Amino acid sequence: MFLERLDIFLLHLLNVRIATPFLDRLMPALSDLDRWKPFIVLLVIFLLLKEGKRGLVIVLGVSLTLLVSEAMSTLVVKRLVGRVRPCHLYAWVKVMGYCPSSPSFPSSHATNVFATVTFFVLLYRRWCYPLFVLAASVGLSRIYLGVHYPLDVMAGALLGMGCALAVFSSVKVLSRRLGEGWSLLPERRGDASERGPEGDKEDSGG
Repeated sequence: MFLERLDIFLLHLLNVRIATPFLDRLMPALSDLDRWKPFIVLLVIFLLLKEGKRGLVIVLGVSLTLLVSEAMSTLVVKRLVGRVRPCHLYAWVKVMGYCPSSPSFPSSHATNVFATVTFFVLLYRRWCYPLFVLAASVGLSRIYLGVHYPLDVMAGALLGMGCALAVFSSVKVLSRRLGEGWSLLPERRGDASERGPEGDKEDSGG
């Protein structure tokens, strides 16, 4: 099958052919999500202090997005597909660290990172490029470490973005019902709640 051959070719390219001592140090660091925890804690504190009630909604929205993306990836798709990881199949695969026993498709790292990044991009569009570059780098690291095929990462990225869009849309609607200051999106000047009775005068003309 062409797609399978292409997947293996790209795996060999990204796992073996481009390997360098520098990438051997960088990729494990990108892939180790525990190293990101201090930055995540600082980001949560920053959002809560800067955005107040809206910051709490953002933190809860991202947390819900991660719960959904992790469940969809690990509990649903991985079990349905059951693809064996390349590090268990090919002797030429360069494994850095250990080879997990869980199914390969999709990459949960890619699913969760792209879900998180997409949620933030929907809020802060100007950070689109650096955030997606970061997410793609994490996805690439999973291939470089030999624990995923490229198709696993691409599928995880799409699944993560889909989960983020679904949760974001739901949280956006629900947060508007919580009252002033709780909206997921920043409140704009000129909203009906701020115009007061003057907003009803717009249709009074003949």
